[in-house]
Amino acid sequence: MSKIYVKKLREDAVVPAMATVGSAGSDIRACLYDEETGEKITKLKVPAFGTVKIGTGLAFQLPENHVMLIVPRSSTGTKKGLMLQNTVGVLDSDYRGECFLFFRNMKDTPVEIEDGERIAQVIVIPYPTLRYVEVSELEDTERGAGGFGSTGNK
Repeated sequence: MSKIYVKKLREDAVVPAMATVGSAGSDIRACLYDEETGEKITKLKVPAFGTVKIGTGLAFQLPENHVMLIVPRSSTGTKKGLMLQNTVGVLDSDYRGECFLFFRNMKDTPVEIEDGERIAQVIVIPYPTLRYVEVSELEDTERGAGGFGSTGNK
């Protein structure tokens, strides 16, 4: 079993945890504070169609050749109308700073996020070390250069 080392950058930050035995991801919580003053915030209002930066108060050390993918919890998107600004966050194994999340409110009304609220989930997966090799030709396939919709609707 690989270990993921987690450093709390703020005392009230919560280390991610899986909600159930069968969970693929671990819930990550909002750790709200004013970036300028460092003071604790209990709620954050996301304006209609606006974007906010949310701290987690956590930094991670992933095993080499692993990546942490950050996706919203289903309730964050369906109930609150919030989506990650970059759709899927990527935390590389050599990054040691705070894990921040940028959420966009897709609703025409403000939405609130509470401190400590489970807002996203993280999934850590291994990836191979690859080397890109430039060639003059690629092997042919049945699909070829067919793009969107080229494999049919069935």
